[in-house]
Amino acid sequence: AKKTGLDISDIGIILITPCTARVTSIRKPIGIDFSYIDGAISIKDIFGSMLKALPNVKISNDEVYGLTRRNMLCTTSGGQVIHFENENTMAVDGIHNAISILEKIEMDQLDEMDFIEIAACPKGCLGGPLVVENKFIALNKINRIARNLPENFETEYDTEKCLEMYKEGFIRLTNKIKPMEVTKLDPDLNISIKKMDAIRNLVSSLPGIDCGICGSPTCQSFAEDVITGARPNAVCPVMNILPSIKK
Repeated sequence: AKKTGLDISDIGIILITPCTARVTSIRKPIGIDFSYIDGAISIKDIFGSMLKALPNVKISNDEVYGLTRRNMLCTTSGGQVIHFENENTMAVDGIHNAISILEKIEMDQLDEMDFIEIAACPKGCLGGPLVVENKFIALNKINRIARNLPENFETEYDTEKCLEMYKEGFIRLTNKIKPMEVTKLDPDLNISIKKMDAIRNLVSSLPGIDCGICGSPTCQSFAEDVITGARPNAVCPVMNILPSIKK
């Protein structure tokens, strides 16, 4: 806005992303009043068009300023913990593993850990449902490129600018994150039992791959959201079904 003279409300930021969680964080931000990103486009939807539009130019590693082995690996599971050399760290990937570790944290069983990197997607961000390449092929390519990159660069950071952004809330959460209440199917026990059966039936009709494209972390949570009314019109993008629940 300062450079263009435009009002900040007239400037839009669209994120091209392979991450469904990032899309959800834009639509329903947690810890901040609103997202500074206005919208998101799946890289999977536009990759083909982008590839055709880009000129056929080969770029050497020397021409990619600031690209290091460490930041090249940031999309892989363990790509963050490599920055902590002496601390007690852990990297976890996959939604079920993530849930298991979060439960252990909640029960104070991992207090000795200094830093825990958790990725819902298998193998990290490159295993997301909106990525273009197969995650194993992508991991192989990333590792091959990373091996030929320098370990790190000596860079100077604008400390004052970072502090200013922090104070303005750009790089930190400004609101307290409150724990969600345990979902109650219904105050009436008989209705709760019927809803449990409905959830079970709906789960059995879903693909069971826990891809997260729908916005819920698992097929089980998707079914619970539909039956409890949290997202009554939610659709499974994989099966393109709209469940109808008889009361």
